[in-house]
Amino acid sequence: MREKGSKWIGTLLLFSLIFFATTAVAQQSRNYFTLEKSISQALENSYKIKARNERIEQANDILKQARADFLPKLGTAYSYNRLSEPPISRSSTLFGTQIPLVVGTEDNYRWTWF
Repeated sequence: MREKGSKWIGTLLLFSLIFFATTAVAQQSRNYFTLEKSISQALENSYKIKARNERIEQANDILKQARADFLPKLGTAYSYNRLSEPPISRSSTLFGTQIPLVVGTEDNYRWTWF
């Protein structure tokens, strides 16, 4: 009876050894690179290719910006300036006296279109 039990244990050990050996070989075969897989991974991880693609995108953006400069532009500007006193022009008369003449306001607004 002991021999039957030891045969079962031996057979079980043999099958488990075969099972683990085949799974280890299968796992190792997944880690191997094919030519296509290695080329695709090299292209994905290449910094030179990524830098070249960035330079191409940069050149395309510069081209778009240059094309936009040909389009008409419309803009406005607004400014406000407050003087402490209104601007005065002094003019002389025939008798040599100066007459102060107010030529502007204290509040100056400017709105331009271009």
